[in-house]
Amino acid sequence: DSPLEPAARHGLDQASLHQVLKLRAGGPPRDPEGEGEEFDDSAAGTGFWRLGADVDKGAGIDVKGLKPGLFLPRSQVQRARQRAVQDLLGQRLSGPEHDTVPAAGSADALAAMCSAVTPPLHIPPAWPLPVVLEIEGQDHEASASSTSAPLLTVLCRSRAQADAVLALDEGLVHEVQLDFLEANGLEEALAAARAAERRCAVCLPR
Repeated sequence: DSPLEPAARHGLDQASLHQVLKLRAGGPPRDPEGEGEEFDDSAAGTGFWRLGADVDKGAGIDVKGLKPGLFLPRSQVQRARQRAVQDLLGQRLSGPEHDTVPAAGSADALAAMCSAVTPPLHIPPAWPLPVVLEIEGQDHEASASSTSAPLLTVLCRSRAQADAVLALDEGLVHEVQLDFLEANGLEEALAAARAAERRCAVCLPR
């Protein structure tokens, strides 16, 4: 226990000290009105869910197992909140919604495209190799590259259609073709496709 030293700047007399904080031997700190600052569900909700401002009360905190009259510094409540936020963030980043984006032309991309529509499309089974195709009356054995998942190219006739395609998850659409009926909005749609780093082809207005 270090001895008390005189204040270097603004001193605090005994009367002011009692006005700011009233203490009781063996009890929690009290505010100027003499009310105990106990850690109950209301105080927990106010301190725990505050993120710079009182924006969300959350689902509530169970403090039934704590002893009555428990005093917990607000800094400890904030540390608990920070740990909880970090744990939740880790769970979200490791959840199934953060799986890697399927590569364009892969079987996973095909499955995602088929499931993105209502009702979902049936995924055809993989071709067994070798596959013999009849082309112009002659038999040709299909190569491995010809049995890969199909690529989806979307033809857009308006800016609204282009925006809808660009809003899809990356990897679902191989190429966006801008074939607008009018030149209005074509330049903006092309800029949006480039900003989204999407493969894009432009058809000149007729």
